[in-house]
Amino acid sequence: MEYLTHFATAEAANGDIFSTLGIDWRLLVLQIVAFLILVWLLGKFVYPWLMKSVDERQEKIEASIQAADEAKKAADNAGAEVAELLADARKEAAEIVATAKTEANVMVATAESKAKTKADSIVAAARDDIDKEVAAARKTLHNDMIDFVTVATEKVVGSAVAKKDVDESLIKRAIQEGSK
Repeated sequence: MEYLTHFATAEAANGDIFSTLGIDWRLLVLQIVAFLILVWLLGKFVYPWLMKSVDERQEKIEASIQAADEAKKAADNAGAEVAELLADARKEAAEIVATAKTEANVMVATAESKAKTKADSIVAAARDDIDKEVAAARKTLHNDMIDFVTVATEKVVGSAVAKKDVDESLIKRAIQEGSK
């Protein structure tokens, strides 16, 4: 410690502050000149290249931001277009379903009308057939009745009477009176 105080008082007596701090002023000037040359070299060759690449990078970033904004606008527009297309598709689907229902109702009504017409014709044909069969059955019954009356008359009279001999008009009249 004593050495330090002695050194400080000796240097203070010389009046050289750089020496007091332990700095060689010639070396300091040389370092300042070297620093300025380094700054000049960096400013001449490195900084322009570095600033150019920074500017290019900044331009790319700004272009990317602009492209992102445009993509967002395009996506929003596409979303609106998709929503509009979906609405149109739903409307068209509803119209198709309504048309299909109408056509189905027309087809059902046509089929029902054809079926009813066919059923009516089948019923009419069946009634005609039944009427013909009833008429045939009545004729057969009528002829059988005449035969039975002839047989009954033979038994009542007691003698065999030929069919020709029986007056058919009498038998028919008797049958008509009995059915009334």
